[in-house]
Amino acid sequence: AYVGRALPAFPAAVPLPQLTTAIDTLAKLLPLGSLVPVWCAQQLAGRACQLAAEAGGEAAALQLAALLAHLLLVVDFQVLPDACGAAEGAAVGAPPPLQRRLCSAMFQVLAGSDDYIRKPDLMRWHHSLLGRLDRAMPGVLEIAAL
Repeated sequence: AYVGRALPAFPAAVPLPQLTTAIDTLAKLLPLGSLVPVWCAQQLAGRACQLAAEAGGEAAALQLAALLAHLLLVVDFQVLPDACGAAEGAAVGAPPPLQRRLCSAMFQVLAGSDDYIRKPDLMRWHHSLLGRLDRAMPGVLEIAAL
């Protein structure tokens, strides 16, 4: 309930640290296989897309993309593919000029992870996401942004 109420108020009324703590706590304390973290990822992705489309919302959208990547590092393995799908929605659903920047925000988090069990799969997923974005918009891949 908190995430559902807090996310629409982000960033104006809900600070990022409180939102991060709530989502991290949910992901870590729920029973294995719970779909609540996937729902959180879907909500984060949707809000990131909204903010990316708003004037002045780019910085907040990038923060939510980074939070999505952090969530991918803590969700249960059973729901990781669904959470990755939700995170992909944030990049694909954003306006084209911001898609690569959102991917870059996620990359920074994933590349900095010391979870060497999950990291290779997440890096493959991220690379695949960049490939799909490049096929959707040929010639726009900005490797330097990564």
